Amino acid sequence: MTDDVRQDILPGVLLPGTWLKQIDLERRYKCTRPEVRRALDRLAQKRLVKHVQNRDY
Repeated sequence: MTDDVRQDILPGVLLPGTWLKQIDLERRYKCTRPEVRRALDRLAQKRLVKHVQNRDY
C-alpha cells in the first residue's frame, strides 16, 4: 500500500497540494482504513505527505 501511493506521488499522478482523504484512498487501492492510515503515516515520516491535524493528509 505504501509503495502504491508513493508510486502515484513521485510521477505526479497525485499532485502536490492534493488532499489525500482516507476514504478515497481505500477505494482507489482497495484496502482497509488501517492500511491506508499506516501507509500515510509512513509517507509522512519520509516527508512525501504532510498530516494536518483533523483534516487528513
